[in-house]
Amino acid sequence: MRALSLIAGLLFSAFVTAQATDISQQQFSDLPNKVVLDVRTPEEFAEGHVPGAVNMPYDQLASFKQTLDGFKDNNLVVYCRSGRRAAVAVQWLEEQGFEQLYHLDGDMLGWQEAKLPIEK
Repeated sequence: MRALSLIAGLLFSAFVTAQATDISQQQFSDLPNKVVLDVRTPEEFAEGHVPGAVNMPYDQLASFKQTLDGFKDNNLVVYCRSGRRAAVAVQWLEEQGFEQLYHLDGDMLGWQEAKLPIEK
């Protein structure tokens, strides 16, 4: 029974994130009509972020719902520091009906590791 529960949990996790596609930094550069959503804290955002990113902390997304609804026709790329908060944000966005969702592979740590430009 425990194994069945584990399998069901894994399948549910795969279903929950089925609409969000991991996108590499190269694919990110080539993605048209994108809005980049940094879901870290304002302090982290101020220390440096992906150029052109908009800061909306993951635990405050509901307060940005009206603004976010204006992005439903865009490719929405979500990232945080390492991926945990981005996953929570993606799940919430999926529940709100967003379909063109992408998760930046490697998040901010990967972006910095690749020595890509950072905006402050």
